[in-house]
Amino acid sequence: MESGIQFFSRLGTRSTLKGLHVDLFGESGPEAGCVYELTGDAGTAKTLTLLHLITRAILPEQWNGVPLYGLGVELVFIDTDYQFSILKLATLIETFVNERVSSSGDGRKFSEEETENFVKNALKNIHILRCANSSQLLITLLSIESFISSRPEIAGIFVDSIGAFYWLDRSNGGDCRAVQEANTRRIVNILRRLVESYNLTVLATKTLIFQNRATKETSNRQQTGVERHQTGVEWDYMCDAWTRFVTDRIRFEHSSEDQSFCCVSKTCGRKFTICETGIRFIQS
Repeated sequence: MESGIQFFSRLGTRSTLKGLHVDLFGESGPEAGCVYELTGDAGTAKTLTLLHLITRAILPEQWNGVPLYGLGVELVFIDTDYQFSILKLATLIETFVNERVSSSGDGRKFSEEETENFVKNALKNIHILRCANSSQLLITLLSIESFISSRPEIAGIFVDSIGAFYWLDRSNGGDCRAVQEANTRRIVNILRRLVESYNLTVLATKTLIFQNRATKETSNRQQTGVERHQTGVEWDYMCDAWTRFVTDRIRFEHSSEDQSFCCVSKTCGRKFTICETGIRFIQS
């Protein structure tokens, strides 16, 4: 039997991430109740993209009349790679805000102290948790349900990265695959309950570990990101429970030819570059 808070969450009283980024998720996405996997080789800007999306999510729609196009929601961010830097996120937010103020065209200026206080307030919308192994991740997810249920402003759970403990669990599990994947399956079950009970959106990065020869051969040819997505084949090392849980996968790639990046999913195929405010999509 569900609680009253869970019931009203499903009825739409909880904040959502709808309209977070049209280039990545389309006009209606990312949808509440869905799970998005950001996957690709190391160095393909997955984590930076996640920080870029966090900036858009936690900032308000406007600040002192300056449009920021943010959602003003809260997020739970789970750092399993121990690479998250609050200073880097604060710098991205501050740079983005200053750029929006400069481009507003009305000549307004804000003091450094005003901007700093605004950034500090925005950072209150992200709740950061760190986990060193899959057991800690499992316990963390079990313990945050009451926190999420009491804060309807929380719209999603971001994880960087979901596959961080694969090798550790594989080593600890011996030769039994069921033992190796036991914690991951439990983690997926808990995430599924949180998503369904509280109408949340999950975004999780995952680094590719295995690539077969077919993928490498097609990658060596000068293909577009869309073509590589269609012809490439990789061995998905995550358990079947996670694979079935994922609603959509966004594949990230890096082009050494023009130093750009590409993200491809079933709904989009776009190139982007890295800039001071995060990422910037190249208009086709």
